[in-house]
Amino acid sequence: MPGGFVGRPWCRLTAFIVLAGLVNPARAIAQTAPPEPLTLNDAIQAALKNYPAIKERRARAQAADEAVGLARTAYLPRLDMVWQVNRATTNNVFGLLLPQSIVPPISGPVLGTRSYDGVWGSAAGVLLSWEAVDFGQRKASVDVARAQTSLA
Repeated sequence: MPGGFVGRPWCRLTAFIVLAGLVNPARAIAQTAPPEPLTLNDAIQAALKNYPAIKERRARAQAADEAVGLARTAYLPRLDMVWQVNRATTNNVFGLLLPQSIVPPISGPVLGTRSYDGVWGSAAGVLLSWEAVDFGQRKASVDVARAQTSLA
């Protein structure tokens, strides 16, 4: 059969490999049996370790447990520290404005002439805050987080 598959080098190589596997099956690639039977406990441990849906479910349960701790942090006081540096011209109100009204805006004097001289300013502040009464909002947040834990 001219132009057939028999004359092609890759076909000869494939035929040789197949025949070598049939003639000498000990050298053929085969799946080996496990040295001992798999126990039920080992099978369960392997499934817990390797099955993606179980890994995902465990991660969700752990995240739900962590959410309870996060919700409980609302009972703690909060400490904010801020620092600000400002550079402006003396034409502007060369003051600083920090968030949460820790340091009130500082304004400079009104100038009668225009000046483009640069002015540096800086301020730092610390704010300790704690919400004494929240009408049950924190408790409700913790309860929701615990409910999510029981669902996960």
